[in-house]
Amino acid sequence: METNDSLIITDKDPSLGYEKDNIITKSFNFLAATFLNLIPSKIGNFLIDRTTPKGKEVKNRATTYYALDTLYTTHKFSSQQGILKGTIEFLWFKLGNPRAVRNRLKLVKKFLKAIILERMKQDQDQKMSIFSLGCGSARAITETLYDLNKDDQININSFNIKLLDKAPEALELSKKIINEYKLDGSCFSFLLDKVRNFDIYLNGNKTDIIEMVGILDYLDDNSAIEIFKKIYNNLEVGGFFITANIRNNIETPFVHKTVGWHMIYREPADLMHFLLAAGFEREKVKIIYEPLKTHGVAFCKK
Repeated sequence: METNDSLIITDKDPSLGYEKDNIITKSFNFLAATFLNLIPSKIGNFLIDRTTPKGKEVKNRATTYYALDTLYTTHKFSSQQGILKGTIEFLWFKLGNPRAVRNRLKLVKKFLKAIILERMKQDQDQKMSIFSLGCGSARAITETLYDLNKDDQININSFNIKLLDKAPEALELSKKIINEYKLDGSCFSFLLDKVRNFDIYLNGNKTDIIEMVGILDYLDDNSAIEIFKKIYNNLEVGGFFITANIRNNIETPFVHKTVGWHMIYREPADLMHFLLAAGFEREKVKIIYEPLKTHGVAFCKK
């Protein structure tokens, strides 16, 4: 009998530089996760606080835009704290969940790029509208637009991008990253509000692309379906929706009890159920997992 895991479709694009498992990383992750899951949370907190400054920041600000962006950007060895401390911190961020989050970012960017180029073929004369819900640092959208603009595949001024988040600090970080990539800030609108209120900023218009990654992990089933329905109703015909959800994994007990990062874990069938309930057609929905099979990204066309 096939297991649920065997039915999961994973992306294997070699050009993306995914962080994959081999016998060394699998062994390390299994041993580390088993140990961290078993030890009391007080000892786990002590280890994090004493051995990894960035890990301590992630723990203290779990579930926030800051913690997530720290996971995105902390993946290389740094000797700034010394060889020993630098090595320990490097290993913390090589656990399964940080690697899977970075893989998710790469997969979302791949989908965004493909969607933007497809929408451009459909209508090159109209401005393309993108709406990011719970945008956080907006790193996926910013880096995708930067890459396409750099390669002269798009003109950034032909885009209207709305970034919405309930945290003002998240919007400030997204502004900073957009500035670092030297993208035209006039193409972006920064909206301080809750995700469920996004439609009031469309003024009765519909949008080409809606991206909501990192939010579904915290929504109960009814709230998820309600927001998905609203997203479907506010998409242009032929428009796209990108979302994602985390699966249960070997590090879940440690992430919950020690890091304090509580999420709602779902399988692909759960995610598909929400999307179909919202109005999307099954044949127009793809759910693809990053190579570690922890984060599934849904790619939906109206």
